[in-house]
Amino acid sequence: MREIFKRIPLKMLRQPASVFLLLASMILPLGSIAYATLPPDFDRSDELYQLGLLDVTKAPYSADPTGQADSTVAIQRAVNDARDNWLVCFFPEGTYRISDTISCEQQVEKLERPRATDGRTQHYWDRPHRIVLFGSGKGKRPVIKLAEDAKGFGDPRRPKFAIKVWAQTRNDAPGKEEPVRGEEQPNIAFNHYFKGKDCRHLRIFYFKVEAGTLNRGGDANTPSAIESCQDVRIHCMVGNVRKLQDRPMLSIVESEDVVVSQLKAFQPSSFPHLIETHGPERNVIPSTTTCALFVRHKGGTHEAD
Repeated sequence: MREIFKRIPLKMLRQPASVFLLLASMILPLGSIAYATLPPDFDRSDELYQLGLLDVTKAPYSADPTGQADSTVAIQRAVNDARDNWLVCFFPEGTYRISDTISCEQQVEKLERPRATDGRTQHYWDRPHRIVLFGSGKGKRPVIKLAEDAKGFGDPRRPKFAIKVWAQTRNDAPGKEEPVRGEEQPNIAFNHYFKGKDCRHLRIFYFKVEAGTLNRGGDANTPSAIESCQDVRIHCMVGNVRKLQDRPMLSIVESEDVVVSQLKAFQPSSFPHLIETHGPERNVIPSTTTCALFVRHKGGTHEAD
């Protein structure tokens, strides 16, 4: 695993960059990792590439940081190539206009021998790759902006995602030795992390978490976190977690104007639904609360039930 990340210097990882989306899946042995082929016109001498970053504004992607041209296709291609080559998808300063969903898909690959888990058979299993979208910390933070004429985003009864983080199901379709393509895996271990002083206006629906279990021989993934964000709404956060000890399903740190509603743990115990820290304040909602609401107003007052 050291070989994968050695291109990114530690001093760079410590920079105050705006990380607006982080999806981490399971860490598997290095021998199981397969790389895709970057496009032939990709510049492998690029300094950012040498650091492990794929710049969405450079050829062959050429996403427009001025917001004048539609960058949907360019960003989707960059997200896919970064994922498949274990690179960070990097957004320089600017505004990027999109008109359709950017799909951040964790893919599956065929197994040599089928597995049987959760009462189902799997001839395919998760590919060991990450999806990391990383915004520049220099100048103004990058913005992904939905085009005014984007279709399908106007009906609140049928919400359409601007950026969708999901995993292809690994379960075999009935009577077949492969999954139904496009069907989502409901219990994958997603760890979501949103950070950035100018990371604002987040709307997250059915935010699923299966991270943090401490009883699987080292599977101690970090639960989800919101840090230094503004104007955040999370609705129906569900966690298939257990034995978290004192760690929360969701950690909220130094953020303003936050509403989290209907947290639910499938196996509640002593761990908390949510821990919020704001300056010297620390607020906790236990996982035994069947339906929880947390609100932090802009003025600094809060409610926790």
